Amino acid sequence: MNIQAKIVRDNGVLKQDLVIVRPEATLWDYADAVYQLSCRKDYVRPRTGCYTCYGCSTCCNDNIILSPVDVKTIIRSPYFRLRFGKQVSWRDFWPHFTYIRYHRDKPLIELRKKGLRSDEYCIFFDEERATCRIHGYHPLICRIFVCLPPTDFFRMVRHAVLKAFVASTRTYLYRSFAAGIYSIGDFLVVGRPGFLSKLEDFQTDSSRIVDLLLKAASYREIMMSDVITLPPTIMRVS
Repeated sequence: MNIQAKIVRDNGVLKQDLVIVRPEATLWDYADAVYQLSCRKDYVRPRTGCYTCYGCSTCCNDNIILSPVDVKTIIRSPYFRLRFGKQVSWRDFWPHFTYIRYHRDKPLIELRKKGLRSDEYCIFFDEERATCRIHGYHPLICRIFVCLPPTDFFRMVRHAVLKAFVASTRTYLYRSFAAGIYSIGDFLVVGRPGFLSKLEDFQTDSSRIVDLLLKAASYREIMMSDVITLPPTIMRVS
């Protein structure tokens, strides 16, 4: 086990925590550790009062920030062949299944919802069955959803991961707009009239983690040390 996710008691409050055990820990190890913890049935989730995530849709109407690795994973889901008779391509996925949401005058590229309200469900949520149509291929942010309050370390790691995701998708669209692969008009834009969006909104500084997220086919290829600075001892003692 490269990463351990666990429940700790902090000033009488149950919280979700992480311990990075080995330096070779990957983003996949991180997502899997948190997901396995979410499957435990020995504590009540304070946001829902439930003992299990099964049949719960609390995280399915959150804003779902993507990375390029998520898109490469999602388009492999058999859902598309069952629904449309063919797999969706990388190029077609972005304008049809994502949208641009402006937050504090900065664009976020997120998975589309069924409507335009912030509390709408994800486009892949099956409301009749209360299940995800692309489960098993769903984005990393869904796997690391925090139902318990996070410790400071857990929150820091999640923030670093999502910050890298935002930068990588902005970079992808910036390069695609500049190359003429897409235009901003190809996308649904919320939070600002689309005609006010401009190429410079998507420009971001290049970094190693952004390049890795653009090139990698799986989160198994990305080390946690590419996302955060690991403690010198590797193991963080709670």
